[in-house]
Amino acid sequence: MTRDHTIFIQSQCLPWTADGLGAVHAGLESRLLSGDPATGAATLLLQIPAGWRRTDSYYLSALEEFYVLDGELTIGTQHYAAHTYACLAAGRLRGACHSERGAVVLAM
Repeated sequence: MTRDHTIFIQSQCLPWTADGLGAVHAGLESRLLSGDPATGAATLLLQIPAGWRRTDSYYLSALEEFYVLDGELTIGTQHYAAHTYACLAAGRLRGACHSERGAVVLAM
């Protein structure tokens, strides 16, 4: 099954919600831009509050890409400032994360 074809989304009109993010993203809110329920693939905006942290580490089950639109985020020892893109390979250890100032992230 493939995702529905979407021509244009006005993301500012979508509500921020904590639904469907799971324990890994506890404390975050998101706006779902596109999702495939069959595979779990999704594109979403994540809103990370100032002072948020997750102390556990885990191995990624799929490729993870993200772009920091605003604010900052640290994963393991790597700091991602605004306008930073990252592509994390499946199988990679994703270390503890935190954001001192908060962030808005486009995650794929």
